[in-house]
Amino acid sequence: MLQAISRIASVSIRDQRTVWRLGLLLFWLAFRTGTLFAQSPTHCDLCGKAFVEVFYTIEDKVTSQRKMICQTCVRSPERCFACGLPIPKDRKSYDDGRHYCARDAAAAVFEAAEIQQIVLESEQQLRRLFVDQLEFPDRNLDVSLVDRLHIQTWFSVPGNDFACPNILGFYRSVTNNGMRQHDVRLLSGLTHSGTRATFAHELGHAWLADNLPAGRNLAPIAHEGFCELIAYSLAAQLNDTSAMSGILTNRYTRGQFELFLKARDSYNMQTVLNWVQYGVEPMIDAGDIDHVRRAATPASAAKTGPKPWERSGGAPAESAVAADKFELKGIVGSENRRIALINGRSFAKGETGKVRKGAGLVEIRCEAIEADSVRIVVVATGQEEVLTLRKD
Repeated sequence: MLQAISRIASVSIRDQRTVWRLGLLLFWLAFRTGTLFAQSPTHCDLCGKAFVEVFYTIEDKVTSQRKMICQTCVRSPERCFACGLPIPKDRKSYDDGRHYCARDAAAAVFEAAEIQQIVLESEQQLRRLFVDQLEFPDRNLDVSLVDRLHIQTWFSVPGNDFACPNILGFYRSVTNNGMRQHDVRLLSGLTHSGTRATFAHELGHAWLADNLPAGRNLAPIAHEGFCELIAYSLAAQLNDTSAMSGILTNRYTRGQFELFLKARDSYNMQTVLNWVQYGVEPMIDAGDIDHVRRAATPASAAKTGPKPWERSGGAPAESAVAADKFELKGIVGSENRRIALINGRSFAKGETGKVRKGAGLVEIRCEAIEADSVRIVVVATGQEEVLTLRKD
């Protein structure tokens, strides 16, 4: 570089300012090149070994960061189910063909009891979030945990009224003798955030099955877009940026989720719900999103009509009717770790929390959880009460 500057300086030209500018330009280029080389990665982000010849950049799907990977690691045949990166060491493998890196294996949820608690909490949060807007099914809802091989087989099960083709979860509606049963399958091995978002999505399908009038021709991708809106709304309420980012970046609704979100933000959720039920278009039109406002609610759909739980024979949701006594709604989990649902809130043994009773909140402590009963104590008075599951 100094030789180049010397040659420039020795050239006899009239405008000395040109020589000065060229010199500064060469100096800046040399400084910039050196800075770039100084910032270049030198070691593999996975194995830590120094790069020999080339390196590769791959996006970490969990953090959305670019990772610099050596040639040896990039050839590793196993990829992490969660982040998508190669796993050169410390991998955890499962019988259904999935592999996890050490970081993502630690965050994956495989225990049925833990996932059931996530489901219970998510259902309560959804009912609070959409109170007076969405009445989700309660007693005719069955949620279970499956691995990847089993969830794939559900895609071809005959007799489904509707199936959600989502590799992270599966929904089907089965009608027997006029009674609708909602079956939800959640993939094991997702994070807490991923499990919650997937359940919220599938619960959206259950609401659609209960509430779409006969003859409403809503396109499958509109179904998926609406259910993603339900999951995104819950994630936003909980400030779950991981779930929000995952929903915003996936493309399997072909743009319908973005249009549902735009319609909700431009108008309101109730407008979107009216269109979902009583609109005439099969999906939201990107060129005329205002059509969601033109859906007219028929007089036959007045709020005095039957509720979803009345049509399915179930009991009203906790958000709709506040119990005037303590009620045990369910017990899930194994003998070593049971979770009880009391007046719309989940409790583990020894946990204290407030539940709605009548018009107010009462703080209780869960002392014991048996196979079909729980023992609670009212914190303020010390009064004990044993609650049992209803047999019907």
